[in-house]
Order: sequence, then C-alpha cells, then structure tokens
Amino acid sequence: HARNCDTLREVGAIEPLVAVLQEGFTSSAEHAACVLGHMAALSEQSQDAARAAGALPALAGLLAECASQPLAEQVAAAIVNMCCDNSRTCAAMLEAGCVEALICVLTADPSKAAAGEAAAALANMCYDNVNNQRAVVRAGGVEALVGVLRANPNSASAQKAA
Repeated sequence: HARNCDTLREVGAIEPLVAVLQEGFTSSAEHAACVLGHMAALSEQSQDAARAAGALPALAGLLAECASQPLAEQVAAAIVNMCCDNSRTCAAMLEAGCVEALICVLTADPSKAAAGEAAAALANMCYDNVNNQRAVVRAGGVEALVGVLRANPNSASAQKAA
C-alpha cells in the first residue's frame, strides 16, 4: 500500500488531485481528499509534496465551503493525516487558514463525525506547536471543542483534542 502511494507521488498524481480540490465542492473533491489523506498517512514525503502543491489552502477552502456537508469529514480526515508527525506541514496550516476552517466544522454540527475529525486535526496541528495553539485559542477553538465534547462525550477524537 505504501509502495502504491509512493508510485502515485513519483508519477505526479498529487498536483492533479490538488487541482480537483481547488474546483470546489464536488464528489470528485471528496475522492481527491480521501486519496491525498491516505497518501499522507503513509508517507511524510507525500505530506510534503501535497503541501508544496497547495493542498492545504485547497482543503481549508473546501472546509469553509462545506462545513456541514458529508465532504467535511473526508477533508478534515485528510488534514489529520497531512499534519501527523510533520512540523513543517503543521506550521503551514496556520497560514493556509486551516484553523478557522476546522473550527467552522466544529461549530457547524458538533454531533457529526466531521467534528470528531476536525478535533483530531486541531490536536495534530497543535501538538508541540505553540503558534498553532495560540491561534486555536484566539479563534474560539477551545469553546468549539467543548461544544463537541458536550455533543459527543464518548468521542475519542474530541477527548484527545481537548
């Protein structure tokens, strides 16, 4: 599986996937976010390549457009994987507008699965990153996370993020 993701990256699949994300809210964007998320989960090189190709602002833009839609869960999950154990990507997420977009998902419907993914993404972004931690606090993220905890008291993602 990791070898397939490496092959996809090596043949240049990341740029077209990001282009699909940039087209906006479509079922194709959901699939592109899912593929990028899987690739990012398996390879730091894929995380870096996706970041360089503009995936972060594209993902943040999709979240802003569809915070209460089913697509938000796939997009937030891709962000979870994009910033997992990658300090460069975590730092870039602040500039890309991911903090505000993820908080929008948290507040759109705290009881939906997308809110759990958004909480996990914020947790990954903030791990060992004081700038992101401060940005989440300033943007109202603590209150939004508390709302998710209240709506989903058994959610492991929400508990971890809190």
